[in-house]
Amino acid sequence: MKHLKRLHLGFTVPPGPEAMLDWFEALHASYIRNGEPTSPHVVLPDGRHATAAFNCEALLCHGNLRELAATALVIKLRQSGLSNIDGVFGSPRSTTLAADLGRLLWVPNYVVETAVGGGMVFRGGDLVPVGSVLLGVEASVRTLEVAATAAGAILCGAPNKVSFHPKVATIVYYPESLRTPAHENVMAIVEKEVAVWAEVDCPLCTQGSQAIPLDGKDKAKLFAK
Repeated sequence: MKHLKRLHLGFTVPPGPEAMLDWFEALHASYIRNGEPTSPHVVLPDGRHATAAFNCEALLCHGNLRELAATALVIKLRQSGLSNIDGVFGSPRSTTLAADLGRLLWVPNYVVETAVGGGMVFRGGDLVPVGSVLLGVEASVRTLEVAATAAGAILCGAPNKVSFHPKVATIVYYPESLRTPAHENVMAIVEKEVAVWAEVDCPLCTQGSQAIPLDGKDKAKLFAK
C-alpha cells in the first residue's frame, strides 16, 4: 500500500509518459542505468545486455493502475484515428491488459495461451467472426517479435478469418532506436531508447559494470531503491 500512496503525488489521469515512469519507480519496477562506469546493467531474457528494463508484471497486478493504463491507450487510439476494432489479443503475459482494453472498447479479448513445449496457441478460432480486425496489445515492446508470434497464433487458430491493425498497443516501447520503420507500428504511452549489445560486444562489461540477469536471483539489485 505504501507504494500506491506515493502514486497520488503528481498523479494524472490518464497517465502520460512522466506519470507512467513515476508509477514504475514507485513500484520498484524499472531500472534505467545512471551512466556511472560501475553501475550495473541488465541481461535480458534473450541473453543480450541492456541499459534499462521495465518489470511490467509489477504494474499489471494492480487492477486499478492497469485499467488507467488501458484508458490512456484507448485515448491514444481515438486520437490517432484508429477505429473499427473488432477484437483485441495479446501474448500470454499481456492477457490482463488486453482484457481491460477490450472491455473499454466493448470488444472481445481473444486469449492466446502458452503452448505445451513452448510457443503460443489460440484455441478460440470458432468464436471469431469472419472479417474481424484485431488489435495486438502487449505490456511492453522491445522488438515486435513477441507481438508477431501472438498474431501468428491467432492466424493459425482462426485461418482466413482475421486481419490486424497496423499498430501494436503497449505501455512501454523501448527499442534500440526510435528512428526506424518499426516505430510506425507501435503505439505506446512511454517511448525510450535503450542501448542493447550481444554479450561478447558489451562495452559495459569491460568497464567493470556488473551484468544482472532480469530473470535471475539478483534482479532485486536492479529494482531496489
